Amino acid sequence: MIDILLVTTALYMQPVDVVKHVLTSEELAMEYVTTDSFDESVIAGIYAPDLVAAYEAVMTRQEELNEPILEGNLITGRQEYCPLGDLVIDAPDMPTEGEAAIHVSFASQWCFTEAPEAIRNEVTELTFRLVEVEEGWLIVDIDHSLYGSLAAYLADLAAE
Repeated sequence: MIDILLVTTALYMQPVDVVKHVLTSEELAMEYVTTDSFDESVIAGIYAPDLVAAYEAVMTRQEELNEPILEGNLITGRQEYCPLGDLVIDAPDMPTEGEAAIHVSFASQWCFTEAPEAIRNEVTELTFRLVEVEEGWLIVDIDHSLYGSLAAYLADLAAE
């Protein structure tokens, strides 16, 4: 019931609200999960069907190989991370013709005092690409400063 509520609520938000929701929800952030803990219904109302299918393909491939190929949180690009630090969300005031690009930057390693300063100060940059559908806004891709397009990255992982 809670999953359905999250999905329904997210579908009626503005693009920037969807991104904020994803950044503050570990479930929706598509973090590293095992195939037995993956629940498509949790991400289906936030991410576009093609992106959900790409993620499912990675889950299927992991099951076939009986080993993880998706290592780490797809938002932070890390296996271990701190709460997002220095979070900046740069959102346009008005989306253009049913599409929106929301730029985000944050530090995800700042709390690891044992890590070298360069790693602690590293800034991750993302661009969430969203489209408007009848029910609201869906994320179709995320451009990540560490691995590029999330959709392409998932396709590569599923093909391994």
